Amino acid sequence: HAIVIVERGFHKMKGETQSDESALERVGKILPLMTAATITSSIVFIPLIFIHGTLGLLFKQMALSIVVALITSQLVALTVTPVLTIMLAKRKNTGGKLKLYKKNRLRKIYGHILMRGMRSPWLALPIIFLLAAAIVITVILLRTAFLPKWDEGIIVVPFRTPVGSSVENTYKVGRYLMRIAGKNANVSKVSLVVGRSLDHDYSTPNKGDLTILLKRNRQETTEEVMRKLYAKFHKAAPNLIVLNLSQMMVNRLGNLSGSHAPLEVLLFGKSSKILRRYGAILAGKLKKSRYFQYVDFKSPSAGPEITLTPSDYAAIYGISPPVIADKVKRLLWGQRAGFLLYGEQVLPVRVFIKRKYASVSELKNWPFTLKNGTHTRLDYISKIRIKKAVPFITHQNMAPYAYIFIRPIKGEGLSAGAAKARSIINSMHLPPSVTASIGGYYHSQVKSFKEMAVMLTFALILIFVFFGFQFASQRAAIASMAAIALSGAGALAALLITRIELDSTAFLGILLVFAISTNNAILIFARSRQISGAVKTSPSPSSVFLAARERLRPILMTMLADVFGFLPLAIGIGRGTDLLKPLSVAVMGGLLISVFMSLWLAPVIYAGLFVKKNKIKME
Repeated sequence: HAIVIVERGFHKMKGETQSDESALERVGKILPLMTAATITSSIVFIPLIFIHGTLGLLFKQMALSIVVALITSQLVALTVTPVLTIMLAKRKNTGGKLKLYKKNRLRKIYGHILMRGMRSPWLALPIIFLLAAAIVITVILLRTAFLPKWDEGIIVVPFRTPVGSSVENTYKVGRYLMRIAGKNANVSKVSLVVGRSLDHDYSTPNKGDLTILLKRNRQETTEEVMRKLYAKFHKAAPNLIVLNLSQMMVNRLGNLSGSHAPLEVLLFGKSSKILRRYGAILAGKLKKSRYFQYVDFKSPSAGPEITLTPSDYAAIYGISPPVIADKVKRLLWGQRAGFLLYGEQVLPVRVFIKRKYASVSELKNWPFTLKNGTHTRLDYISKIRIKKAVPFITHQNMAPYAYIFIRPIKGEGLSAGAAKARSIINSMHLPPSVTASIGGYYHSQVKSFKEMAVMLTFALILIFVFFGFQFASQRAAIASMAAIALSGAGALAALLITRIELDSTAFLGILLVFAISTNNAILIFARSRQISGAVKTSPSPSSVFLAARERLRPILMTMLADVFGFLPLAIGIGRGTDLLKPLSVAVMGGLLISVFMSLWLAPVIYAGLFVKKNKIKME
């Protein structure tokens, strides 16, 4: 806003005087146009309110911030900027004839190019088809992702030892992994929790979590450190049934969205045993395909499960089943003896009897005291059956299911990885009682992409309707809409050239390009109505030509200011800029082509929509 108002107030047109009153009058003419541009740009972000899920929480706040920034900029433009413009207008022009010559020469060259296009509107057709084809091709070639990649420097390592492991065993494994992580030159600190996790306050004894804090001035990225640590962890503890490394924010977002892996293969059926069987077979095939760098069959289970069936000797000795069960419970888990008051906490006290046979595997050798004071072994009075792992009966939408976590190989998008996983699933020929679907971040990505596509379409429709009312001309609205929509080709091409994945933030960058392109269209077509004096009719192509020439400099200045403003984010200057890199690259690429769309393509399309040819003269 400030650039446009200062440029209009400081630089007078032909026949205008350079005084305070004339500068203020020129600023007054441009303010209604900027107000309309602000309202239209704010309307573009209305569809963001209807996005659901984790992205909805993020984008609603971003949309609100952008709208507040636009309104604040407009208020500053209405109050502070005109005063500064008048102060600048009093200064004498010291640029000399050379600057004036360069300025007029640039406008004259642009005028000749624009006139050629407006006199031959058919020149716009191959450009329109080329840009439309570029949009389709780039969408096919671009790798996709749910969220952008970033480097936060905190790694979360959930791991699970074999089912039935004690807290002591899990703690030993965790300490061993801590020592391995501490030897890495990029690691600053490592912490460990056992018997609980980052997701839940209480968990099974075989579950633990490592939190690894990396050094600020490290030589390697977080992704590189994770790959090296995963290889060392897997080699040091190959019996872990779960070992996953991710960044802290990814783990938190997974808890919010319910997706904990880039790709999840969900198997639904009626029997948990059948799901466990086919899930293990499918996980093996996914590993052998070498299309994925990480495959983990997640079949929730607990254990061990001990089943004691009293034998005939138990009846002879007069030992009832509850007596056997209580005896085994006391040997395994002790007996609660009371409570201890520790500050405001009430801690239960449990007494254990130290015995030679303390493990479950030695259960059959445990001594059992009879009523007459003699001893016998537990396996004499009871049949013992130990089941190490007992699968949970997990449900989703009232249906039992099992799931497999998979991650595509480096450099492959989620859509390509999901297609390969789907082909492997189809080749298995699962029984009719088992159905498979693909979820994870990919499911969230597909859902968010659909919502974003609908949102962009809805935003373009809102712009078209608003243009129709504002310009009182469907021709101007159609020309502006075509130029704005085709600006997305520059954003997609920039992502493809820089090898950045198309994610949700990139979609927001395309929406920002639409909002900025809307301002350019309003500056040109609203000014053409002022030049021609047309209020209820469409302005002539000649007035559009003159308005475009007049708005050449402010549009170029605005574009350069926006591009250089997003440049630090695109380069990655500062911490946390990785999260907004796809957005900034998309905005820069879209703006570079948006200038051509606004200054040449939109006026040419507008001229082509007139049935009667109008002669365009350059004054």
